[in-house]
Amino acid sequence: MGRASPETGQQSYAGQLPALLAWLRAVEPARARRLAHALFWKDFVRAKLTDVVASDYTDAGAAGLLAFPDRRLRRPDPTIPDLNESLTQAGEITRRAASATGLRTGTAVFTGCIDCEAAAIGSGVYAPGEVSVVAGTWSINQSYVSVPPLGAGHFLVNPSVERGRWLVLEGSPTSAANFEWAVRTWGGASGAAGAARLAARARRSNLLFVPRVPTGDGTFHGLGPADAWPELLHAVMAGVVHGHREHIDALAVTIGKVRRVTLVGGATRSPFWCQLFADGLGCEVAVPRGEQIGALGAAIVAGVGAGWWPSIPEAQEAMVPPCRRFSPDPKRQAEFLSKHARYQSFVSQLPR
Repeated sequence: MGRASPETGQQSYAGQLPALLAWLRAVEPARARRLAHALFWKDFVRAKLTDVVASDYTDAGAAGLLAFPDRRLRRPDPTIPDLNESLTQAGEITRRAASATGLRTGTAVFTGCIDCEAAAIGSGVYAPGEVSVVAGTWSINQSYVSVPPLGAGHFLVNPSVERGRWLVLEGSPTSAANFEWAVRTWGGASGAAGAARLAARARRSNLLFVPRVPTGDGTFHGLGPADAWPELLHAVMAGVVHGHREHIDALAVTIGKVRRVTLVGGATRSPFWCQLFADGLGCEVAVPRGEQIGALGAAIVAGVGAGWWPSIPEAQEAMVPPCRRFSPDPKRQAEFLSKHARYQSFVSQLPR
């Protein structure tokens, strides 16, 4: 994967929106002339609800539109709507939207934020050293800092919903989607829950898995004659943890000591996998109860914007559900670290 540019703090992929607009104007000029607004999905939905066209700094930052640290647009573009603060009201439910959705006319609609930060907020992460881990299609590992570490090579450095705070993120498509592939391939009728139970019965093995199936180069290493479905499934689950561990180690270069990890996403449906995360990351892992933690984060942003709570931390205290907690087992932690050294050595030899 590419790394961040010193100018923006973004990885090279994050400039896709400016590049896409430039391509459209060069290749499809007639269609480009018909383009009124370039919107992110949440902004499109909000415009349908309120008839107000706007965006926010978090999505604009991740799309490569902003120069840091002053958060100004790098290049003026008539299709980019006005940027609002995430906590500000962007409009109200119109009569037409109320008729279509059942929402009350005049209900305030707030600007909101990018999905990854909504997950961090919904999981209760706020203070320095706290890390939000999303184990879903992508491996998302993120934390907050007060000064943007430009030029540090992070996957994403982004303005937060609050001025003076920055979200630092390391990520790649190396998370639970790999297990979904394994379940489709070997899980049979038992599904993900059955596959996880099968993995929990795996014997000790030297088998390693590099979780890159979504990109077409996932790899097993050290397959032996004693390895069967339990060992293969266990290797995939552990490989996802190895991938997250790499990202969190890279994140720690900027944020310092990791004080707390909160885990959300599809992996949390398996207590066995949650324990693998605790053993692999070497610290207590908190797992909020409930589903759709990102949607909860969006609701917290709206609640603070509406004045129901004076701050994000106070809203989190009131709204984030209790957590299940998983503590690392010292013996399994040592075994993981030994394997992680082998994992890193093997990965370093693979083509990038």
